[in-house]
Amino acid sequence: MLQRINVTDDRKFQELLRAYRTRGMIGRAGQDERRAAVAEILDAVRTRGDQAVAEYTHRFDGVDLTPDQFEIPRRELEKASRDLPRETYDLIQRAHERIRAFHSQGLRESWDIQYEDGSFVGQRVIPLDRVGVYVPGGKAFYPSSVLMNIVPAKVAGVREVVVASPRAGDLTQAAAFLAGADALIRVGGVQAIAAMAFGTETVCAVEKIIGPGNAYVTAAKKAVYGMVDVDMLAGPSEVLIVADNTANPAWVAADIIAQAEHDPMSQAILVTTDAGLIETVVAEIDSQMGNLPRREVAAVTSLLPNPLIIPVGLVIGVLVAIAALLVAMLLLGLLILFVRSYKRCPSNRVLVIYGRTGKPGASLTIHGGAAFVWPLIQDYAYLSLEPIQIEVPLRGALSAENIRVNVPSVFTVAIDTRPEVMQNAAIRLLGLSVPEIRKQAEEMIFGQLRQVIASMHIEEINRDRDKFLEHVQHSLEPELAKIGLQLINVNITDITDESGYIDAIGQKAASLAIQQARGDVADNEKMGETRVASAERDKSIQVANARKEQMIGTREAEREQAVRLATLEKEKAIGESTAAFEKDVQIKLAEQQMRIKVAEADASAIDGENQAAARVAASQADLLIKKSEAYERSEARKRQAEAAVQEIQNRALAKAALAEAERVEAEQRAKLEAPAKAQKARILVEAEAAAEKRRIEAQAEADAIYLKLEAEARGQYEILAKKGEGLKRIVEACGGANQAFQMLILEHLDRLAETSAQAISNIKFDKVVVWENGGQNGKTATADFLSGMSRTLPPMLQVLRDIAGVELPPSLVKLTEPADGAAAADGAARPATSAASAATTSASTAPSAAPVGASSGGS
Repeated sequence: MLQRINVTDDRKFQELLRAYRTRGMIGRAGQDERRAAVAEILDAVRTRGDQAVAEYTHRFDGVDLTPDQFEIPRRELEKASRDLPRETYDLIQRAHERIRAFHSQGLRESWDIQYEDGSFVGQRVIPLDRVGVYVPGGKAFYPSSVLMNIVPAKVAGVREVVVASPRAGDLTQAAAFLAGADALIRVGGVQAIAAMAFGTETVCAVEKIIGPGNAYVTAAKKAVYGMVDVDMLAGPSEVLIVADNTANPAWVAADIIAQAEHDPMSQAILVTTDAGLIETVVAEIDSQMGNLPRREVAAVTSLLPNPLIIPVGLVIGVLVAIAALLVAMLLLGLLILFVRSYKRCPSNRVLVIYGRTGKPGASLTIHGGAAFVWPLIQDYAYLSLEPIQIEVPLRGALSAENIRVNVPSVFTVAIDTRPEVMQNAAIRLLGLSVPEIRKQAEEMIFGQLRQVIASMHIEEINRDRDKFLEHVQHSLEPELAKIGLQLINVNITDITDESGYIDAIGQKAASLAIQQARGDVADNEKMGETRVASAERDKSIQVANARKEQMIGTREAEREQAVRLATLEKEKAIGESTAAFEKDVQIKLAEQQMRIKVAEADASAIDGENQAAARVAASQADLLIKKSEAYERSEARKRQAEAAVQEIQNRALAKAALAEAERVEAEQRAKLEAPAKAQKARILVEAEAAAEKRRIEAQAEADAIYLKLEAEARGQYEILAKKGEGLKRIVEACGGANQAFQMLILEHLDRLAETSAQAISNIKFDKVVVWENGGQNGKTATADFLSGMSRTLPPMLQVLRDIAGVELPPSLVKLTEPADGAAAADGAARPATSAASAATTSASTAPSAAPVGASSGGS
């Protein structure tokens, strides 16, 4: 039944509230008894594990389970999901996708930051390893609770999710399976919370327990909190609905019933100013409860003053009071905001206001005043005016004499308060830490200090420190002002040089002072010793100068030696690396060019040869193809045979190793059986591994050789095929094989002539001696010799005519035979004369016959 209460004054409203508070106290009256019962169950499960869980499950749920029946097999979960009606399956899937999408947007990520001192701070977000989800199932099944607890855990990256639900029905099992649960145990109540918190023989302990439950489950979660984490301690469902005449009665009734059906202690309250809405909502509740599976829970709830429907006349007044309070709070907040936005600048800081300042420049800088910082459109920050000390350990700065000087010093700087410089500081230094500001200024100081030292002589720097500091200040202050700093103080610790020049100047000054004192004493004691004192003084000065120059020269030589050696070592290393790199590059480029040229030359040669000798090489091409195929097969068979032989050898080695292992085993068996067997097994494994390795290597080598030879054979085949095609075309173009051959010979005639000429060009005659004894048939021996030698000079002409069928015109070359008779005599005389003029005779070695051309034997 629904109770309708009309509230017309504040007294009745207060009585109503007291009645509901009393109802809440009734629900909390048994907390002590629940706490004691929960403690008993928790202690029993902690000490007795699965046995206690089974006992309490039988006691409270009336279900007899053994520990191995706690967890529902995964195949049953999968079957429950398959057996769902299609419409229900699609609804669960859609809800699953929406819940996953929602919680994916709220994932937290790890982060860290690093401070200027190198330390790190941050936050690591690590998912829990195992989470337990409690799903109520004693009075109703809630697949929504399954999805809304399991899916967020899986999105967060939890490795294992364990679900506990008493009397888990098919709908709960299907929802758990589709949501990604790793295990589902059919245990509920306090014993389920205890099993997941402490762990039992069959239930693993979890790190966090989530999910709703009744008052006992909530008390159990509260008791185990600390040993494990929990999500929240939820109480009975409550809802307060405020509606006017525009509300949809069906929706209002559905909201009331949705909360009332959860638990008999649930509270659902409707507050409205429309009397007509009350009647329609009541009728809608009666209509919807007729189809409600848990209408008995909602009916029990309605016996109490719940749901409560209240026409409220005082609501408007309460709302007005609340609105007035909100306005007052808003005004107070604006006042507090105004006070907090008025910023005062202390004397040791600079206030920087940035954003929309309404003034030219990127920001507004204030020193020693105050200003209002408008929220949202402006923001502020402070720059500290505290002095910053910067140590500058300058070493090796070159002076005007190119002598390296060490000037360690301490510079004190601070942010300048001049308006234009403060603006620079706001632009360059705002947000930087002191070490970062010190780093920026340090680079400027180093550069300007080196520049000042380079413009001054060592003696000038050492003698007039004030002038040196003035130069430093004059050079450095404009640079520091660019980043908003001013130079406060410069403290030069010491000035030294690497060559000892400053020490030598001091020694020189000391020596001069000492000698001057000695001279004065000598002058006062005895004027006659003046020259001796002067000589000793000059000697000391010269010795000091010599030592100074020696030390300077030694230091400079050592420095130049070290620098030169380092430079040479660097250049050597760089040169070696560069040379090696360039060598590799040149080798690769040369190989690339060689391959390209060879390929181009081969292509050109193949094309030329193909166009030159087709028909002549056709039969040769066929023969070569067959030879190539035969060579390919023979080489392949040969390599395969070699590989087979190698494999047989490897197997023989393996067998020999096995035999050796067996022999060792037999020898050692009498001594110690177990170690011998272990040794045998190890040797067997090693031998088998070695044999397998050798077999694999041999097989790989054989395959590689076979593939290489196959590729070479294919390449030769392609070359010969192309040559054959080209020769065939040339023969067809020339009209016959002989014509094609003659054409090829003519194309190479110049090379043939060049080769023939080169063959005889290197013939040298140191001495030619011809002994004339008269000859025969009217021809002298000299004439026969010269005629025969002349015939051997151009053998190529005969070769061309006999082999190639090419006969050169008589206008180019003509060979003549000497005529008989007079011509022969004349011919004999001319060669003899020629021989006499070209030959050198030797009378000491001549026989009895007279040599030709004896008259010119001396020439």
